[in-house]
Amino acid sequence: MIVPRAVVFDLGKVLVDFDYSIAARRIAARGKMTIGEIAQYINQSPLFVQYESGRVTTEQFYQEIRTVTGFKGDLAEFSDCFADIFVAIEPMVQLQAALRRKGLGAYVVSNIFFFNDTAINEIYTLSLHDALPISKRNCNCNARIDQRTSSGQPAARNRS
Repeated sequence: MIVPRAVVFDLGKVLVDFDYSIAARRIAARGKMTIGEIAQYINQSPLFVQYESGRVTTEQFYQEIRTVTGFKGDLAEFSDCFADIFVAIEPMVQLQAALRRKGLGAYVVSNIFFFNDTAINEIYTLSLHDALPISKRNCNCNARIDQRTSSGQPAARNRS
């Protein structure tokens, strides 16, 4: 029987859920479109896919949303609109924690975009202390997975 030494979890929709209607509501409060129109735009526009895949920068994404929705805030306020859209999927977070306690490597990968450190900190506090979610967009690489020790420091890597 093969015993795994590590388990890899996807962050979005596995360990955390996200609700874009929270961001839509905040953008609508400072723009000219309704919450429903903004939510539909976010969910159906190719812009969002382009942003998540790194083909559009945060500034370009912000400018386009601002143009379409009439959002009156600056980039920092726009980023805050997305900062708390994440909610832990508790059974999965508990499973990930239980596997860590058993000594398995705890890895988290993600293609979820991060507007700012607030969003990253919101996710980091979800009991994923020894696993750092890395977005391809943020590390500008093909793939990178970091394991963190209980002190939050990167674990040593076996390069062989």
